[in-house]
Amino acid sequence: MDRDELREKRERLLGFENSSSTSSNISDNISDSYQQTKFKRIKKFLKETNHQPIIFTTIIVQEQTIEYRNIFIDTLHDERYILKKAIPVGIEHAEQVYIATNYDLGLYGYGDTEGEAVDDLRKSIIECYEDLKEEKELALIPSKMMAYYKEIIEER
Repeated sequence: MDRDELREKRERLLGFENSSSTSSNISDNISDSYQQTKFKRIKKFLKETNHQPIIFTTIIVQEQTIEYRNIFIDTLHDERYILKKAIPVGIEHAEQVYIATNYDLGLYGYGDTEGEAVDDLRKSIIECYEDLKEEKELALIPSKMMAYYKEIIEER
């Protein structure tokens, strides 16, 4: 499974619509509102647990079971970069797809196994960091992301 297929599967599982067309249908607006509320509940749950390791949590989303737990990674597995401190990663598993998420950076990794998902997340972190480094002027949000990167990443 390639990365786009895994992303689509995750979005389908969590109920995110990837539609470019706008709809004035009231039921669509209610559904979007429900999805936003559900996502806020998951983020609130993660904030309340302070990203502490959770042995096992099960979240039921639209009659589908998603296994969820938190881990910390302390390396990017890249000889060019060192993580100064461990960063939290949420691991979700549903329908044979693993999703590794770092909510602080808003990045995801996908894979057929937990290890593949975490490795894909590590690659995403490095790619985003390198892209931000190349920019001469950053807008507000990217500059905040870059500040966070400087807190957690040291170049060799």
